[in-house]
Amino acid sequence: MHYTVVIVGAGPAGVSAAYHLKKNNIDCCLIDKSKFPRFKLCGGLITEKTLILLNNYGFSDFNKIIKDKINKVNILSNGKNVITTETTKYFNLVDRMEFDNWFLEKYIEIGGIALLGKRVSKINLDQKELVVDNTNITFDYVIAADGAKGISSKIINREPLKYAFGLETDIDTNLCDNDKHSIDLDVSIAKNGYYWRFPKNNKTTLGFAFSFDKDIDYSELSRKLLPDNCVIRGAFLPYGNRIKVVSDKRGMLLVGDAAGFVDAITGEGTYYAIKSGEIAANAIMTNSPIEEYIKNTLYICKEVNKSWKFISKFYKFRYIILRLIPNHKKFFSFICDYQVSTQKCDFSIIKMALLYKKHKQNNN
Repeated sequence: MHYTVVIVGAGPAGVSAAYHLKKNNIDCCLIDKSKFPRFKLCGGLITEKTLILLNNYGFSDFNKIIKDKINKVNILSNGKNVITTETTKYFNLVDRMEFDNWFLEKYIEIGGIALLGKRVSKINLDQKELVVDNTNITFDYVIAADGAKGISSKIINREPLKYAFGLETDIDTNLCDNDKHSIDLDVSIAKNGYYWRFPKNNKTTLGFAFSFDKDIDYSELSRKLLPDNCVIRGAFLPYGNRIKVVSDKRGMLLVGDAAGFVDAITGEGTYYAIKSGEIAANAIMTNSPIEEYIKNTLYICKEVNKSWKFISKFYKFRYIILRLIPNHKKFFSFICDYQVSTQKCDFSIIKMALLYKKHKQNNN
């Protein structure tokens, strides 16, 4: 069995790549070890820029899976409110299991081939062959969309990715004493990372994630931060990486979490996943796929690297910054808007201050 492109992993990055390839009549096959719908650790926060991206693809029915739209954010420290701000752009909250299944169906609806519940046990880039449940499949190119710890990460020639570890649960919103029309972010729980509370109508997602540390007692943290008698799930996420390698010249392109494309400030990976999948598909339709992909994802690499530099400084001086934020509420609100709606961000605080100054002048 042969395909021009095989995509390993049917999360947003893999589906985005497969969808764009299929729309352009490129012979492709999408493979995932899970049957869908399946659980995925994620707060389920979809930013405005991600929504714009999906609308550009013509997916006008996205609103049907949005559980809530919220523009009120509470920043906490040790459980106490530091600042509450309202943004002009909304945070769109979804059930990640439902979102991934909805996106996958978009690909299947246009005739896409998806092998679900099938595990890739081997990838040989030199022979351009992979093994799926004892079946050999050959390819011209493979798109690695199998996450932070997938099989692709074991064969690519690069430094191992750094990880965050996250725990998450869903509870009945009525059991929460918090405001049902705002989200909470507590940035004090670890050296870098945060706790979140995302209400979604009748269900609320609670969780936390930060750089993995084997000396941290995660059981104790979950008892402290998450309710008793609830189902808690965990996962590793790429976090804290300065991205240098996004491909292998033998025909592999890494997208989404597999490439380490995660915003270190918010922890969001969905936008970069979908966008990098699109870029990978477009690159394969050129005469020099690897070179084109490297060139066209360079801005993502720079953004991810800058976001990590930015957040490292934030956590180093977080308690000083948290004391200053309440005195600059409008600027903080502007940063939130900029972060969730701008498709090409600059994480320089000086650049954002200049943009804010221009924003104020335009609105006077």
